[in-house]
Amino acid sequence: MPRVLHRFLDGVTKAASLPSSHKIVLPSRKRRRITLYQPPQAHPNCRVAVGDRSILLEEGNPLSNKARYARHKRTPPVLRGAARERKEEEDRPRLMSEEERAWYADPWLRMLSGRLRFCFLTHRYLPRDFLIRVAAVNLPPSHAARAHKQILVPDGLEHGRYARARSSRAFYVLCQRQAIKEIIDRGSYKRFAPSITAPPSLTDRVSHLLRVRVLQELELLVRDLMLRPPIPRRRDHDPVPSSASSPSASPSPLRRLTRIEWELIKSTGTIPFEGAIAVLVVPPPNKDPLTGKRPRPSMSSAPLPPPSPEPSPSTAKPRPPLPPLSVLHSPRRRPDSDEVDEVLPLSEEQIPLYNGLALMPHPEQRAALVKLLKKAEKAAVRDACRLADEEDAQPATNNGKSHAFLLSSSGKNVDRVDVVPLATALWRVRMFEGGGWEARDGSEVPLVPAPVTHT
Repeated sequence: MPRVLHRFLDGVTKAASLPSSHKIVLPSRKRRRITLYQPPQAHPNCRVAVGDRSILLEEGNPLSNKARYARHKRTPPVLRGAARERKEEEDRPRLMSEEERAWYADPWLRMLSGRLRFCFLTHRYLPRDFLIRVAAVNLPPSHAARAHKQILVPDGLEHGRYARARSSRAFYVLCQRQAIKEIIDRGSYKRFAPSITAPPSLTDRVSHLLRVRVLQELELLVRDLMLRPPIPRRRDHDPVPSSASSPSASPSPLRRLTRIEWELIKSTGTIPFEGAIAVLVVPPPNKDPLTGKRPRPSMSSAPLPPPSPEPSPSTAKPRPPLPPLSVLHSPRRRPDSDEVDEVLPLSEEQIPLYNGLALMPHPEQRAALVKLLKKAEKAAVRDACRLADEEDAQPATNNGKSHAFLLSSSGKNVDRVDVVPLATALWRVRMFEGGGWEARDGSEVPLVPAPVTHT
């Protein structure tokens, strides 16, 4: 080894002493162009006087040089830390404005602005978050029968960090349980290939993966909360920040509500918190009556075993029915109030409140949800303690803790952590179970539009 090092050093020394003509010059790597934007060209003069030559003979005429006058969009603005500006580029990176940050923090606008896909059932183009991707997967030779060699499975429902798409041959259908049942009953999926079969548990599989996606998004949110640097404590000689740039002016992305706040929501039917996009009410799962142990948290995408059977009615009381999966609340006061409320955006007119018992009916998934929410609460409390002043610090009891957790997203806290993917995953579960497809007047929207008749 020492001999090789000596030879290498000698070669480097000799190469440095050679003239520039003998040195190897590597070609510079061209930077990949990420934008096609160019300043708009002046409109050409297309008026031709009598006796002049044809416009096709003019240099830069719009007929032969259409690409020169084509307009292209600018690159979208970035949320944090714009990249280094390049003087040679006309389209330079820029940060989002306050209005754009508010749009980016809105989960409903993010869902509506997603990529469009063609729905196999309604024959309409809808945003991808409103659809379920169903793919045809080949069965292994040991399980494939002669008549059925492919099977329909939900694809792309999990986060890309946990699982990737299986097949490129797929179709999209409405994110609704009844829509998938309609596809299975009609058998229209067989137009892809006659050997495709739809398992009877397809709807249950989709429901399970949608709930797993909620847990995955919450786990990624907890990771972002834990890894980001804590907000520094302000010292006495530091200047007082403005209300717009101060972290204390922005609502916490996720926090646990006190009992008084939870009682206020139940009594008034409103969620009067700034930037609120959802409320999760998740009581911890009870112990198993047979084993006497609490269920272990599980985020597995594999089908979970059925829960233990209920005790006989002679030894225990029957369980009450599950509450609705979600109930919409308004952030404003009731209509019978005398106070006049300001006009709110559409995204803040109705805030969903999710019940954990119906959201995660399986005890193992609900245990994982409670565990992740507690981790996120610890990270939020770390910043709350740094932002609270000594004279304004709340007591340790904080009026008692409830089982309700508040999700907040606004243009003020979107820099700290992005809560929109979690809110989108929760809303997709609600849509799949039948909610979110009603019209503004409460009437149901038909799955398949009625045929248009021309008179």
